[in-house]
Amino acid sequence: MFVFANADNGGRHDVRKDRYRLNDGQLLSRLMRCPDQGGQRHTLRSLAATTGVSKSKLDSMTHGKQMDVTGEQAGAIAEAVGVARGALFTPTAFVIANANALKGENR
Repeated sequence: MFVFANADNGGRHDVRKDRYRLNDGQLLSRLMRCPDQGGQRHTLRSLAATTGVSKSKLDSMTHGKQMDVTGEQAGAIAEAVGVARGALFTPTAFVIANANALKGENR
């Protein structure tokens, strides 16, 4: 989710993007191997199919490389492995100070 705030900062727009950081890739791997309520264990492929998060992104996460996802993705992953989102992920937020710089409109 993007939130644009036009603060009194000389015409710049601040962009806030909510993200969630995976606390522990090894924990996610262990949870994938535990059967869920229906008795299913997850592989990277099945977790990707269930959550809509790419297999390569999930692989990177389980190996501690790419740890940030959107709130929607974090919720889907946590639900698929049968835990609360807060058990796996920590909310983070970052602000891009000058959104116009992203468009090449430096002032």
